[in-house]
Amino acid sequence: EEDGDEEQQHVRMHDGKSYRITFPDFPGGPGTFEAAAKFCYGVRVELTPWNVAPLRCAAEYLEMTEEHSEDNLAARAEAYLSQSVLRHPGEATKALSLPGIYGVNFDATT
Repeated sequence: EEDGDEEQQHVRMHDGKSYRITFPDFPGGPGTFEAAAKFCYGVRVELTPWNVAPLRCAAEYLEMTEEHSEDNLAARAEAYLSQSVLRHPGEATKALSLPGIYGVNFDATT
């Protein structure tokens, strides 16, 4: 269930209660938020050409930067982008062609 354009993440806690977290305009949507949250708790998050750009945007949105912690999500995403993705045109195209992750939706008809 969605309210307008807001992205939602439903969470069921161990106490059996269900909570809904809502972030309007969160870059990458609920799946990206979940991956960023897992990263915060030490869960290994695999970076891929498909998820690195949304995760980099999410890291900026959530302020997961060098100012707060070394070896943070922003730094890891930047390193993966520069070392693995941007060196290969096909991978770069995958990473940079996801509509809506930057708060901009491209419309091919205009």
